[in-house]
Amino acid sequence: MSLLHLPTLLTTAFADFACWLDRRSGKRLPLIFIGILFARGRRTCTSWFRAAGITDAFRPAYTTINAVLALDWTGTSTPFTSMNTAQLQLDAQNVGIGTRHMIQIGAQTFNIIGGTDPLIQPSQTSGNTVFTIGHSVSGSYESFNTFAAFVTQLQTELTGSVVATGITALGQYASASYTFTASSITLFLDN
Repeated sequence: MSLLHLPTLLTTAFADFACWLDRRSGKRLPLIFIGILFARGRRTCTSWFRAAGITDAFRPAYTTINAVLALDWTGTSTPFTSMNTAQLQLDAQNVGIGTRHMIQIGAQTFNIIGGTDPLIQPSQTSGNTVFTIGHSVSGSYESFNTFAAFVTQLQTELTGSVVATGITALGQYASASYTFTASSITLFLDN
């Protein structure tokens, strides 16, 4: 379906949203919006793609939709095998992993447990990045505009007496390299 069949207000709005994305993804976003509007039956990414006429090139369309990384721990002081101001390497072998332990892109789910340790790095293309440390006991949080500031603060707080209980991230996931490029990360500590 072409954008020419939509009211000008919708066409303009879809184009405005698309300009916030990487240009490769931005070209697909208006089509996905059309699919959301005209999908029938179950409201899934697959039904959106069908309604928009995205058939052969459906795999790249999934990258336009954010991936979600969700992982809980029963409490661990070592949630990462390595941590520096450029990246975090999740410990997929950690014995404290809880009930949520997946990366999801649309209908596709990747289990984190027991596999290769996923690498989390900050998005270099997203203009809207936020990294947050939440404190469950005090009910407070700290937000950072840069990944480096987030990791630096995390290194000072994640000590033997303070443990991580969960992480959630939004962004893009490359399953071939086990790399999650995050525009948003929230890590919960039990302090």
